[in-house]
Amino acid sequence: MTRRHPLRPLSLASLALLWGGACTAQAPPSAEPPAGSVEVAAQPIPIDGSYTGIAEPLRALVRSEGEWRDLWARLAVNRIPRPAPPAVDFSARVVVVATMGTRPSGGHAIRIDRVSYAGDTLWVEITSIAPGVGCITTQALTAPVAAVAVERRPDVSARFLDREETLDCE
Repeated sequence: MTRRHPLRPLSLASLALLWGGACTAQAPPSAEPPAGSVEVAAQPIPIDGSYTGIAEPLRALVRSEGEWRDLWARLAVNRIPRPAPPAVDFSARVVVVATMGTRPSGGHAIRIDRVSYAGDTLWVEITSIAPGVGCITTQALTAPVAAVAVERRPDVSARFLDREETLDCE
């Protein structure tokens, strides 16, 4: 998909990398959430979205405070002083995190578009965005991230659906 936007040049291919015990299965690129899946409200987690310390693409479902602290230490490694992780009530919620890994310039972004449940599976739709031809970007390494908190269900697992988008800046 190509989108023209005069101020935010963006688009990129994203690979899925499973992270420790906090991640689950990657869905095929053409997969869709099953019929009857129910969208859930996703509360954005405030994170500086461009300068994380995670060099590789990552898709994670964080189920506990300990997993969250460990992942936050990696997300906020480049921030001095390192802020405390945003508070999450893990008895009621889980956190979904998507990162792009290190990119060679600005203009890259990642977003979590939709989160839905089908039984005990959380379906997470993600779009990775990168600058297209003609886009003006900063010449600094970036590592975009997006995170949301959603309703927790017992024995939840996650399937990640990745899409790519390139903005047309010409």
